Amino acid sequence: MVVGVDGSPESVEAVDIAAVEAEVYQTNLRIVHVRTPSETATVIRSRPRDGERPRDGTRVLAEARRRVEDRHPGMTVEEHLADGDAATILIEESAHARLLVVGARGLGGFTGLLLGSTAVRVATLATCPVMVVRGGTHRSGPVVVGLDDPATSAAVSAFASREAERRRVALHALHIDNRGPSMEEHSTSDIDVADRLSAWSRRWCDEFPDVEVSVTVVSGVEPADALTEASRSAGVVVIGSRCRFGSKMLGSTAYALVHRCDCPLVLVNDR
Repeated sequence: MVVGVDGSPESVEAVDIAAVEAEVYQTNLRIVHVRTPSETATVIRSRPRDGERPRDGTRVLAEARRRVEDRHPGMTVEEHLADGDAATILIEESAHARLLVVGARGLGGFTGLLLGSTAVRVATLATCPVMVVRGGTHRSGPVVVGLDDPATSAAVSAFASREAERRRVALHALHIDNRGPSMEEHSTSDIDVADRLSAWSRRWCDEFPDVEVSVTVVSGVEPADALTEASRSAGVVVIGSRCRFGSKMLGSTAYALVHRCDCPLVLVNDR
């Protein structure tokens, strides 16, 4: 389990949930701080923002480690201080991680991580799933999984089912049918979608018999809107990170939820 930290309140929240995830997965936690070129050159602002202290990577890591060890005695915690580009370092770290956890915003180092090209790089190139922590960190609601095509969402569904099992909560799948008003020529397609959703439900119920699985089909709304609404009562939302049709770009739904999701969001590379 890897978490990026820069001392901001958002990254502290990311450390907290990463530690919980590490405990649930019974694995160690690696805390990473990336010093930007400006930090390395000791270039600082003449007047810090209110409530912000000058940052030192070693101190940030030490404080994060103490916080985890105080709350999770016995957990193995590693620290890693790196210099360079935050996205590049995190992508490299993801190669050996089950999950990469980051806060939605930061002070520096990870500043802008989820607000532009860096977000695209991390979400699309990370080897492991990426969890974006924003709001509702300790909420114990169900795992909500956004299903595009049930037949091709195996990686997303597997992660979501496993997460529900480990959290001991229900798994709620949300499939958005945005083909427009129902028409007679859609009848065959409607039956096909229903069959695929039934097959999806049977598969994951069989593989995770202790998880309560439910499926909801929503029509006439954008996927991002439906998932944002669902996130208000969810413990975590899990979706695929990529665009449809094999694109390597971050999907529009994923991009919207990074900014709007009301609970931790997990982006799974499903292409």
